[in-house]
Amino acid sequence: MQTYYLKFGLGGVQEFISQARKVRDLVAGSELIADLVKAAGEFALSRATLLLPTEPKSGESWPHQFVVEIRDVDDEYVRGFGKDLVDKVSEAWKTSAVAAHGKYNTMTNAVGISDEDGFVKEAALSLEPYWVATPLGTKSPQEAFMEVAALYDDRRYTRTFAQIPAPAKERWVCTLCGQRASAIPRATRKPSRLLGDGELLCAACLTKRHRSMDKQSSTHTFARHRFRTDPIFNDVRTRIGNIETFLDAIDELDAVSAVAVEETNAFEQVDETSLQPVSAPVEKCAGGGLKVQHPFGSLCSY
Repeated sequence: MQTYYLKFGLGGVQEFISQARKVRDLVAGSELIADLVKAAGEFALSRATLLLPTEPKSGESWPHQFVVEIRDVDDEYVRGFGKDLVDKVSEAWKTSAVAAHGKYNTMTNAVGISDEDGFVKEAALSLEPYWVATPLGTKSPQEAFMEVAALYDDRRYTRTFAQIPAPAKERWVCTLCGQRASAIPRATRKPSRLLGDGELLCAACLTKRHRSMDKQSSTHTFARHRFRTDPIFNDVRTRIGNIETFLDAIDELDAVSAVAVEETNAFEQVDETSLQPVSAPVEKCAGGGLKVQHPFGSLCSY
């Protein structure tokens, strides 16, 4: 019996998140990864001590990697512990994928996806869970930590490619990620919150899109986020009581200002051909210089 350091994480995270067409796809991809790691992390906390990161507070997301310390165990226990972590991720994947599968099949304009198990398996293959462990032994905690980090990097660079069962017939490539086969047999021409016009999504991308159906995040929202959280704006909003009325008033003010600027520019335009040069009378000064008359007085130049 001895102490082990175990590191767990998901591979392909950055690529998975970047496979998005809408802002809400980005948000949903990040949230999905956080939920998958959270399922494994909460299980790990019940049996081990979390070393890195610090335990997330309520409402905070889990990072896609964590390190735990397992005390007074043997090699067989550690192997089972790592397998349990992977199983927790698979269960979380199944929950999200089954919900997306069921939602799609309830759409009146959709071509149904009958193979639920195949859908879940294909979705889970988009992210690969890794874990490695090393015994503490006579090593210092710092040495053991560096060793498990190096082992994890070696494992992460060795991807495992699972064989996907061949479909009954050929399928199009996903129009969102451009890598995996589409789970949707035929594109719909009736856009909805789940699918856009002509979209063909794979199991993983359809699961992300389903998670984002109730999200209101958009480029427009982010652009106004700082404005909406400004204390002065909040004070004005409180006095007006209706944010939409306030925003409409701002838009109306912008329109009036634009008209005023155009009228001012038109008033200030002058016909240069109507300008005539003005010649000032020139006299000689007592010292021999030239006295130039101008509206503010005279000036002698030498």
